[in-house]
Parts: sequence; C-alpha cells; structure tokens
Amino acid sequence: MEGWPRMENPVDALELLDARYADELVRNYAVNCLEEFSNDGLDDYLLQLVQVLFTPSPSSPLLFVSSSLISLFLQISGIKI
Repeated sequence: MEGWPRMENPVDALELLDARYADELVRNYAVNCLEEFSNDGLDDYLLQLVQVLFTPSPSSPLLFVSSSLISLFLQISGIKI
C-alpha cells in the first residue's frame, strides 16, 4: 500500500472503512490517509468516524476498532485521555 497515492478527500478514505472492505491492509491505508488531514478538515466527518468505529466487518463479526482510528477520532474531537 506504500505505493498507493494519498487521498485528497476524506470521503474517499471513509468509504474504504466501510464493512464491504474487510481487508485490514486496506482499512489501515484509509486510516493513514485520514491521519494526514487536519483536524479542521475532518470536523465535518466525526459522525462517520463514530459509525466506522462500531461497524462490524466480515473479518471481525463483533467490532472493527483500530487503535489508530480511535486515536484519530479522539484527536479530532478534542477528547483528552
């Protein structure tokens, strides 16, 4: 995935976090792309990030919760732990 271009739109990266994309490498690529956007650029997508945190995927019937995705959500929302 290192050779893949970075996404210019957060919506494209969020789409790769949909349950239809079960491959963990693809989902990690999407999270890495989201991490490159500014907090201000992701403010409008907090609801979608929360939905992704609690969306089951075919490879994980319970919850797909990436620690880097949780960190990204907390950073954007301004929640300090």
